[in-house]
Amino acid sequence: MKINPQFVGSLGYLKEFKKIQLAVLSTAHVQGKYSTIGSQLFAQYKFVKLGLGHLASYGSYQNLDKFTGCAGVQFNSFLVGYSYQSVDDNKYKYYRGSH
Repeated sequence: MKINPQFVGSLGYLKEFKKIQLAVLSTAHVQGKYSTIGSQLFAQYKFVKLGLGHLASYGSYQNLDKFTGCAGVQFNSFLVGYSYQSVDDNKYKYYRGSH
């Protein structure tokens, strides 16, 4: 069985202001004819974190766009949070999101 090599690349940036932190992360993952490209934006004010993201999948029968949102509370050494992912495709009328 032949396994295609995979390539993963990430690029991130963090900017700190007086009361808020903003972070951006982009990721590309390629393996054979399949690939995903993701982008995320996070913000933190004091101990509250919020985030938005987009993930695009290519090369399979499921060329999908997925959107995410998340919220959490940052403690000293860990984060408690909740995230939701939605699929923007009418073929998946019974699958609208995951937690």
